[in-house]
Amino acid sequence: MDSSNTWQNPPLFRGRIVRASYRDQKIPDYMGNPLIEALPPIWSKQEVIDLLQHYPDYREEYRTWTTELQLHLIRRVLKFFEVMPNHIDLEQRILCTLRTGYEARNPLAPDAWRNIRDKVEALKSALSPLEEAQIEEELMPTIPDLEMAATGFAFIGLSGSGKTTSLKNIFAHYPQVIIHSSYHGVDFNHVQVVWIKLECPFDGSIKGLCLNYFQALDSLLGTHYYENYGRRGRASVDEMLPSMARVSLLHSLGVLVLDEILGRHEVLSRRLVVT
Repeated sequence: MDSSNTWQNPPLFRGRIVRASYRDQKIPDYMGNPLIEALPPIWSKQEVIDLLQHYPDYREEYRTWTTELQLHLIRRVLKFFEVMPNHIDLEQRILCTLRTGYEARNPLAPDAWRNIRDKVEALKSALSPLEEAQIEEELMPTIPDLEMAATGFAFIGLSGSGKTTSLKNIFAHYPQVIIHSSYHGVDFNHVQVVWIKLECPFDGSIKGLCLNYFQALDSLLGTHYYENYGRRGRASVDEMLPSMARVSLLHSLGVLVLDEILGRHEVLSRRLVVT
């Protein structure tokens, strides 16, 4: 991964890019925050079931079709999705994770951009004494003076049990990128990245994760973060982690999902799952 000739970014699961449409909030802590007001509403249990479940269409006439045609109909079962209680729980966890993280990152707060600068500088200061090998082993040092509002959880199951499919079905109903231009008559130009789903790097390295992240954003937004911050694969881990934090804060990243993490790297498995 030391050059662009040896690094390949895995396929990116893409969602919708929409213009912001703001919704009134009933919960006081969510009011006046454009990042939260631009999200889909808080759905009821029945609404989540209606959104996620999918049953292939069936017509009695299909029974009379030729074998060749019926073979293609059988493949439609791959699109079948039955909503179970754990899917409801997963959707609620994602919903709460998004809003909890955004609650403390209101871009209209007077000290919002100063906080971004302070958090990035604190991370850079914490990383500077460490060697890159230490960062790879420890993933990220504890930073006691840095207020962290983000929450995370692990979604673990047997291979083939539908973890990735469940996540994709849920995120398909959340826009991936929200374009803000005006908030209640006030100019507000901001590109909000609601979620990004990344595959764990094949070698389980932190460097690979950083490079995947920059390339994913470039693919979504048409930016040049991989070239500027990843230096086309030549940047070190301690250089990229603060840049990754800065970019995440600038684009108000809501949820970062790391898929297929177990078994690829013991450290990543212990410390990074969903943030």
